[in-house]
Amino acid sequence: MNNLEEFFRQKKSRYDDQARKVDWEGRKDNWIIALDQLYKMISRWVQASVQNDLIKIVYDDKTIIEENIGTYTIRRMKLCVGTEQVVFDPKGTILVGSYGRVDMTGDEGTIMIVLLEWNQWELAVRTPKIQHWPLTEDSFADALKQVMRDE
Repeated sequence: MNNLEEFFRQKKSRYDDQARKVDWEGRKDNWIIALDQLYKMISRWVQASVQNDLIKIVYDDKTIIEENIGTYTIRRMKLCVGTEQVVFDPKGTILVGSYGRVDMTGDEGTIMIVLLEWNQWELAVRTPKIQHWPLTEDSFADALKQVMRDE
């Protein structure tokens, strides 16, 4: 056995030990709960626009496959304004630097919404380094305007 193979064997053993210590089912459950809370918060922020028939909120299912968690189904949220829509597309919970990520994508681009703590969502962009700021009603409105067409 060569030195490189032994190096990889040790790394894999440490990784396997760490993976066994994580409650993967619990992490997935917390991710799904946090995502539902995000959708409820956004729904509250746009509630007046929904009631005035300016926008519609629709959901569809998305299948995610993540290492150690497996395959599961999660909801994707869409805000529909006329022929335009902004999609809130969950990427998963096994990510470096956060507990989860949702891409908010419209015709003009994408802004990430990241779960830094189980109850703390923030907006984020890559510029080459990731910058993030708190997700509030005002910052959400600004981000939404950035990803939508300016007609």
